[in-house]
Amino acid sequence: MKHFRFIQIMLIFTLLCVKSQAALKNDYVLIINSYTEGDAWANRVQSVITQDLHHEKDLSVKLEYLNNCNFTSLQHANEVMNQLYKTYSYKPRSVVIIGDAGWISYRSTLPESWKKIPVLLTTVREYTISLEDLISGKELRKIKLIPFR
Repeated sequence: MKHFRFIQIMLIFTLLCVKSQAALKNDYVLIINSYTEGDAWANRVQSVITQDLHHEKDLSVKLEYLNNCNFTSLQHANEVMNQLYKTYSYKPRSVVIIGDAGWISYRSTLPESWKKIPVLLTTVREYTISLEDLISGKELRKIKLIPFR
């Protein structure tokens, strides 16, 4: 009987530990960087955000580089973004997006399960464009500009 009770207590303890670990898995912030790893402006922004979150708030930070300039088609952009969503099956506490192209890709491919995740956008423009226009390579003056609200 004592052996059974011990096993029962250990099982409950193990389940509680697994549950608490699952709760901690989404205790991170995902930074989606539109640019490549070597872009100076994006790296400075990313560094400040990462230091604040990691050191001041004790939050884990995960980084993804989209290299948006390499998107060759809508299908390619969708594949890259869908892979990102699958990679992070435990959804982040929040998402930080560095650059316009990351925001365009994110909002154009966002799955329903990610829609309630808070987003912080760092951008230099007061408008955005569609994913189609981003990939098309058209001149800025020939595409529809969508103002941020």
